[in-house]
Amino acid sequence: MENNNLIKYEGGLVKHVGKAIDITKKLLALSNPQLIPYRKKDKWGFCTPDKNIIIECIYDYAELFSEGLATVRLNDKYGCINTRGSIVIPIVYETIRNFKKGIADVKLGSKWGRINIAGEIIVPCKYYLSSSVGFWYSEGLAWVEFNGKWGYINEDGQVVIAFQYDDAYSFFSEGLAGVKTNGKYGFIDKNGQVVIAF
Repeated sequence: MENNNLIKYEGGLVKHVGKAIDITKKLLALSNPQLIPYRKKDKWGFCTPDKNIIIECIYDYAELFSEGLATVRLNDKYGCINTRGSIVIPIVYETIRNFKKGIADVKLGSKWGRINIAGEIIVPCKYYLSSSVGFWYSEGLAWVEFNGKWGYINEDGQVVIAFQYDDAYSFFSEGLAGVKTNGKYGFIDKNGQVVIAF
């Protein structure tokens, strides 16, 4: 008998808490509405799920918000805005990849770099990449080209293996990466020493 009363009481409490959570969610939605890309004719902006336009449709393209920013395109250049519509990342880049843990790969002209969520440069846009999707890190290093030679940098942009190879054709796997120099192929370790030559 006591168990049934307890279950009924808990049910009432759960119902009461559930209503409080629903009200809280609605209040949060009103104070910080979810914004989604919205197209009006050939321009993009952002609206709430009920189609209330919050950021005017002035962009040529817009992506979903991620980590508080949305990538937008204007006149074939990309930048990022916040939920108030303010430009946080200048609209000057050829490409901006999605932010992950506050960092995004960006392409300026034909060269790649990295920025943080405040738009500060983490890695200057001075590297050519073999990939069109940004830096490809493996075991903490990415292969990049600088002044016609290939080398490896870490996620902070520090050069770990000097730019000395004619080509770098693989990422690090089990501590080794494939490179080419003076017409010869081989594998180097993370100190840049040739381990296997062929």
